Formats: sequence, C-alpha cells, structure tokens
Amino acid sequence: MLTPVVVVSVVALLVACSSSTSGPSVNAPSVKALGAKYLAIAVPANKKLDHDFDAFTDAAHDDLATATAQLTAVAKVERAFDKDLTALHLPKPYATTAAALIAVNELRATLTERAATSSDLTQLHAFQPQLDAMNARLEVQVKVLRKQLDLPPPATS
Repeated sequence: MLTPVVVVSVVALLVACSSSTSGPSVNAPSVKALGAKYLAIAVPANKKLDHDFDAFTDAAHDDLATATAQLTAVAKVERAFDKDLTALHLPKPYATTAAALIAVNELRATLTERAATSSDLTQLHAFQPQLDAMNARLEVQVKVLRKQLDLPPPATS
C-alpha cells in the first residue's frame, strides 16, 4: 500500500522525468497521437471499472465476500491504469496533469483497498462517502487531461 509520501515522491519523479529544458522536441508526438495513446489505456480500464463497480453495487446489498472481492479488482485496475499512464512519458504540460491524476487515483486505490477489508456490510457502506468524494476529485483530473488532449469528456471515469 502506497503512503501519501510515496505517492508525492512518485508524482515528483514523473514530473521531473517528463520536463524538458530545451523546449518541444522535433519528434514530439502530436496532441492527436497523445490522445490516442491515452484512450488506448483509458477505454479498456474504464470498461473493466464499469463492470467491476456494477458487480460491486449488486453485491454490496447482501454479499460482503463478493463486494470486497470486486473492490479488490477495482483497486487492481486503478493501479494498472496508473502504471500504464506513467509509461506514456507524456511531455509537459500533459505530464503535470497526468501526475495529478495518478496521485488522486493512487489515493482512491488505497481507499478502495481499505474498504475491501471491511468485516461487515455496515463498515463497507461507511466508506461510500469517502469513495464518492475521491471519485469526484479524480473526475476533475480526467476532464482536464482529456481537454488538454483534445478529447471529449468521458462518459464515465
């Protein structure tokens, strides 16, 4: 589990590695190409998250074991997305936004993992307001990055 200090360190490293003192490279990818690369990781991740969240919602009423298993699956997708987004090595200013998105998503994954350790449905449901707030923070970052990449707003995040 990543602590906030580790997340901040990873974000700082990502931003530092993506910065350039010599200006844009002649071989810098176009915004359209960057958008396509982003969508190549975001679309399958969102599809998987939609499935996992739907299964979680169904199970959260009366099946703790299935609900917590779905939350574990959600956290894995969130972390895989972060790893894939980091691997894009986006140039500034996209890298700065991506780093902010990753930081929020890592916090969300950590919270999701904590919720997945719930010992009963009441405890599980107590995480919902925090998860909803974290989802809202994440959606802001996703919208900013998609706007920078000239992509339409997401149907879901």
